[in-house]
Amino acid sequence: MAVQVQLMFQVMMLLLWLFNFPSVIVEAQPIAKAGCHDQHCGRVKIPYPFGMDSSCYLEKSYKIDCNSGRPTIHVNGTNLEVTEISVGVARNTIRVNLPIIFENCNSRRKSNDEVVVDFVVHLGGSPFAFSGTENSFVAVGCNNLALLAKNETIYAGGCLSICDGNGKVASTAKSSCNGVNCCQTTIPSNLKFFGTSFIPFSPEMVDDKGDKGNTCKYAYLVEQNWLLDRLYHNSLGKPYYSVTDRKTVPAVLNWSIDSRLRSRLPVINDSRYKLSSCNDTPLTLSDDTNQTITQCFCLHGFRGNPYVSYGCDDVNECEEHTHDCYRKALECKNTYGSYECVMPEHNKSRGKMVVSGTWICAL
Repeated sequence: MAVQVQLMFQVMMLLLWLFNFPSVIVEAQPIAKAGCHDQHCGRVKIPYPFGMDSSCYLEKSYKIDCNSGRPTIHVNGTNLEVTEISVGVARNTIRVNLPIIFENCNSRRKSNDEVVVDFVVHLGGSPFAFSGTENSFVAVGCNNLALLAKNETIYAGGCLSICDGNGKVASTAKSSCNGVNCCQTTIPSNLKFFGTSFIPFSPEMVDDKGDKGNTCKYAYLVEQNWLLDRLYHNSLGKPYYSVTDRKTVPAVLNWSIDSRLRSRLPVINDSRYKLSSCNDTPLTLSDDTNQTITQCFCLHGFRGNPYVSYGCDDVNECEEHTHDCYRKALECKNTYGSYECVMPEHNKSRGKMVVSGTWICAL
């Protein structure tokens, strides 16, 4: 009798352990600093090191202003609306709406014979830089040389859009951006400035209205995926690259943390938390200056915000179908930080279950 009571007690303790353990895994992981609740502005989540209150962001560069549900960052006198903040992935990014530079488009801007760089966004001294892999520079207009500025005096690139051989804009150009009426190019990595200037390429060439120099020209730096989506799902009734009806377009910024701020990160100061790792990495900026940044990552098998304590959560490979058990004709069983491939239930022998301590054995 005593043996049966002891066995029942062990079974009950085991069941309690099994029921309590998953709750640690499925519980929503924090994205904000401890004590900073409901870090949302509109539909945008605000993860640490960003925040809306002074006690919630790492330092003022990461401050998010929330006005009428529209989050913005303030960088060197420019307010940029934020649409998404990504953290804990291969590259930390923030999506913003970036102004378009117009010249002679519905009187938006008067033409100027002088070559002047219009600086729209200056990210110098901030933790942000334009992503060289996720953005493109686009210039629209006939007979247009658009230069992308690296700073006030140096250009980082540019592209040329021309009229067709007869001095007209070819109709086929309206469905492509290949240098006729529209041109597109890549940008340098970690670019800190966005500005452009327009230079007439050949005064003899005219557009389809017969105008020579005072035609509408504009340029913008834009997220590549957004532009491709407009190309493949173009129901606009106009060229996919035409954005004269907009004031801004989406662009992607990389964000980083200066290693001098490393000691202020909550995850660094919590010696009990072991699910994320932080490393210092050298970074070369577009102006050829060097910087050391701190990057944190969730350990393999976990996902979330590695910059806060307990911000990394277990990845359920079984539910997300990122396992290889099906190749072995086995079933997937999620474990904390990993998974196991186990024999399907219908293939298991229906034996008697014996409990010994915290182990269950099938006879």
